[in-house]
Amino acid sequence: MQHIMTVLRQPGVTTKTSNKLFAQFASANSEELTKEEFDSLQAYLRMSWGLDLSGSEQIAGALQRWRWRANAAKGTQGLPLWPLAQEDFLDAFPSLLRAVRDWYVPLGAGIHRSLFIRQSEASLGDKYLKGPSLGRGTYGEFCLVTSRITQEKRVCKRVSRRSQRVPSEELESEVNMLRGIDHPHIIRIFEFFEEEEYIEMIMEPVLGGTLTRLVQGLYCDPDGDPFDSRPKALSEGWVAT
Repeated sequence: MQHIMTVLRQPGVTTKTSNKLFAQFASANSEELTKEEFDSLQAYLRMSWGLDLSGSEQIAGALQRWRWRANAAKGTQGLPLWPLAQEDFLDAFPSLLRAVRDWYVPLGAGIHRSLFIRQSEASLGDKYLKGPSLGRGTYGEFCLVTSRITQEKRVCKRVSRRSQRVPSEELESEVNMLRGIDHPHIIRIFEFFEEEEYIEMIMEPVLGGTLTRLVQGLYCDPDGDPFDSRPKALSEGWVAT
């Protein structure tokens, strides 16, 4: 699904993929695709994309619907269906991809945001200006970064692959977990970078301070000296806020 979404978002990739598939399965020097050749192409997509039989059938159905509409527009009453010229296959290819997409992600079900949160092909320095350090946690260090394109402020969490506190499986699990969560009260991840020694996650900034610092502020002044009077208890409403 991630591959299909990527191709559909980039017309140049759609054209390149379509032409590559056509050249791979059409007879040598042929400018048309026969039904038998298309069946081979369909079987290849089913295997390489991991489609089930129903998902694969969506490709054939989408092509038939597209072909009938295209031919009807030319006044041929929807016929003939075969052979398929390369130009026609190029025009039909996005419809085939959308048919598979809509089969696995039905209309109204929503497209999972994890499809759009991917490992960046560039380096962190290519996309972000590094700012001040925001501190260090149990599993990594944090710094403020600024997008070179949008000037948005974000936070980079860098975790060492060699840290004995974080097995590599747990690192991958955290990235995948954050990619799949979409909730206003849970921090979002935008993208991530993988280096030889680190994984760097770009996350939304939450700059209100830590809960520990906030609670300490109820009991002590900025110098750490305790107040003469302390709150009797932390109310549920205060904690929720």
